[in-house]
Amino acid sequence: MSFDLRPYQEPDFETLWQIDQQCFLPGIAYSKREMNMFLRRSGAVCLVAEETANEGAALNPSNPDSGINPHILGFVIVHLHHQKAAAHVITIDVLSRARRLGVGTALMAAAEKRALDCSCTVMHLEAAADNDSALAFYARHGYTILRKVPDYYAPGADAYTMTKPLA
Repeated sequence: MSFDLRPYQEPDFETLWQIDQQCFLPGIAYSKREMNMFLRRSGAVCLVAEETANEGAALNPSNPDSGINPHILGFVIVHLHHQKAAAHVITIDVLSRARRLGVGTALMAAAEKRALDCSCTVMHLEAAADNDSALAFYARHGYTILRKVPDYYAPGADAYTMTKPLA
């Protein structure tokens, strides 16, 4: 499967929100209001991974009336904090059919490059303490655990704050 990365566009919103709902449990997945707020926040960067044109058309016919783009494979939202020279991954979501194909790696690399281009020297993120695959993904990409945050997602749903120097 081949894909390209591109900046977020307003018509992508419903698709990105649906992907987030598939990637996270109810109560942890963002509401439409929350996602909209993250996308509109000053310093927000959202990159979208999309299948190369026509490659997935036979398997994923488009329905323009649904507001869903079936060619979007995943996305990352990052906030760049220029004053702190730090960036924060709000979420990185990849459809299950596109996992282990390099989509997440490409999104993280592009987000890190954008952060570096804006003079950020460190990237932070949170990951569920019980999500072994996410923790392994981040470790493979150079992130280390900084601290455990009890009840980050909900009571009993802890997270790790992870960090990576970008310089």
